Amino acid sequence: MIGKLIINVLITLVGMAFLVRYFCYFDKKYEKYDKNDNSDKNEKGAGKISEKSKKPEMLEFSELKEYIKAKKKFFIISGVFFMVLCCAGTFFAKSNSLANYRFMKYFVYTFLLYMAAYTDIRKKLIPNDLIIAMIVARVPFLFAEVFYNMVKWQVVLKVCGLGFVMSAVVALVMMLISRGQMGGGDVKLLAVIGLYVGSTNVLTVMLFSFILSAVGGLGCMIIKKYKAKDTIPFAPFVFLGMLIYFVFICFVGKAA
Repeated sequence: MIGKLIINVLITLVGMAFLVRYFCYFDKKYEKYDKNDNSDKNEKGAGKISEKSKKPEMLEFSELKEYIKAKKKFFIISGVFFMVLCCAGTFFAKSNSLANYRFMKYFVYTFLLYMAAYTDIRKKLIPNDLIIAMIVARVPFLFAEVFYNMVKWQVVLKVCGLGFVMSAVVALVMMLISRGQMGGGDVKLLAVIGLYVGSTNVLTVMLFSFILSAVGGLGCMIIKKYKAKDTIPFAPFVFLGMLIYFVFICFVGKAA
């Protein structure tokens, strides 16, 4: 139990360090994008960003320190949230190798979804590097499933592949129906869900996300934060939908 707690805490701390670094990079990067965009519009009448500004720059320690200080409350809340989730997984989730594996898989994915929710709220954008990170993070878990004989590799490929296709198709249909309310980033984000939860549960997670999105969008319109024609960030509701599934699977029901 103690060993499991130490491992979970270490993974959470590493994840938080990565989260802080990425958020700082994202905000600084797109802050410069906005400045370049405005200057180009004023000088040339076009909102194009120069190729030079697109190149990522190394962040100095002083920049990172100032950023953390400015968003101290946000990072404290985020850290407490994931640490509570980590400790809950240690003490209340089922204690066996399969349950531990599933907890870690969904914990990592939920962490990355949290980051996608942040970028979507900030700039209504889900960077491709986050989508790639989600796909890359899934690979070790796929090998673990096969290596430890949890399932056969044919089954893994079939379930994950079918889940990916199903979620991508449903997301594309919803994007067409929504008439611009969903973007390409949302489609890619939903497609990755299928790689993690498989074909048997992907529709459940998507249903949670769409219901939460509808309720959240209606609530935002009631309090007049958004208008009916405004585009509401969808990634936060995908994160909440996955979080509900994660909690239910690891603490209540049987995992998939």
